[in-house]
Amino acid sequence: MQIEEIELFPLNQGEILQAWAPHQVDAVVSYPLVSLQLQCTFDDIYQVFSSAQTPKKIIDLWVTYQKMVRTSPQQLAVFVRALAQATEYIQTYPQQALAWFVQHFHLPSAEIQQGLLGLQWPKIHEQADLLVPQSEVVQSLHMVQQSLQTLEILTPLNIKNITWSTTAFVPTNQAKHDAGNR
Repeated sequence: MQIEEIELFPLNQGEILQAWAPHQVDAVVSYPLVSLQLQCTFDDIYQVFSSAQTPKKIIDLWVTYQKMVRTSPQQLAVFVRALAQATEYIQTYPQQALAWFVQHFHLPSAEIQQGLLGLQWPKIHEQADLLVPQSEVVQSLHMVQQSLQTLEILTPLNIKNITWSTTAFVPTNQAKHDAGNR
């Protein structure tokens, strides 16, 4: 299979199980709670990379078009702030967040608590610091790339035009300003 033959489908996390069951998709990118649900439901799952390979870290990689970054930085800033507020809610109200996870993912609370155990949740002003060239996050992205190459899912020829972007959506000063105004 060549990289040009891969077709991407925009699925939200709630649609992944429904797409996997009838083999409408061959691979998915998912969060630990959804991937745990997949592994408990299906026996034909092969996990290429897990955030367990980067212990105690949450690595969220959000991708958008360069045009969006140039033309709508305010919308991206709103998106980043919404993620930060969701993270803050999980930390401030862990029991309510756990109840939401149980209802949404249909998993026992003990499994969800185990999946979240020991994770560090970076604040919005810390996010920009995670994206400097030699940060652990950027090193982890390179580790993912190496894993994909080892499995021959992504070969060096396929990645010649791929560049890791370490540009944050919200400038550090703006993120620190926003964090101080909450």
